[in-house]
Amino acid sequence: MVSGPRKELQDTVAKVTREMQRRLPPGASKPVKVPAGKVVAEMKFYFWSGLLTARHDAAIWNKHFLMGFPGAPATGPGGIPRRRRLHEEAEAVREFRNRVAHHEPVLTRNLRSEYARILRVVRWRDRATAAWLHGAQSVLALLEQKP
Repeated sequence: MVSGPRKELQDTVAKVTREMQRRLPPGASKPVKVPAGKVVAEMKFYFWSGLLTARHDAAIWNKHFLMGFPGAPATGPGGIPRRRRLHEEAEAVREFRNRVAHHEPVLTRNLRSEYARILRVVRWRDRATAAWLHGAQSVLALLEQKP
């Protein structure tokens, strides 16, 4: 039985395939080509942060970390390996995102720090995207108005 990230990926590909097949005209029987970008967009945040665990070091991160995260520093504070630091940061972003998504109160948290963490994780992946995000965000201006 397949479980974990592989099962989640397979389930997502099957879901996207079904959605695309439903959009075909009645009677059409063409095989559906599932775009990778559609699958990536459908994956849950937990999947992505789960890929950053030590379990995947040998198969992925030892050889390919900088390909996926070219903006990552060499190590974290206290010499923490960068993959581990990114996993910790991604988990913190995921936890914060879940609090927001479930309409839990977040105003008692240090929202500047939460924003800085999100921006840092994005920057590790792509500096241009981080610059775009920072230019498009409005959270810092809203925090200035916070009573």
